[in-house]
Amino acid sequence: MDWLWSEDVLYFEYTPMTVEYDLALDAFTVARADIQASPPRRRLSLIVVVGNRTITVEHLTLEAAITEGRRVLERLIGEHRGDLAGLTTDTAYVFDLGGRRLR
Repeated sequence: MDWLWSEDVLYFEYTPMTVEYDLALDAFTVARADIQASPPRRRLSLIVVVGNRTITVEHLTLEAAITEGRRVLERLIGEHRGDLAGLTTDTAYVFDLGGRRLR
């Protein structure tokens, strides 16, 4: 998997061959970005997943899910960048393709 830094954001570049499966959610990670804060160093990870059921029922390809996940991720970065100020530890938020927070 490739990574790309843009200012204070580390983007994870997923492809259909590098998506990660989350057994607890029965979902694939299709987009992720880590927003870095300094000082003190802390990180907010924003993760977008697509459920296995969504892929099956909606006949969604992983390529299409990755493309949509990236769009959702860009919106989430803008919405949650301010959350860094209140964090005391590294934190991860997980969202579905609709932008709804799952955990």
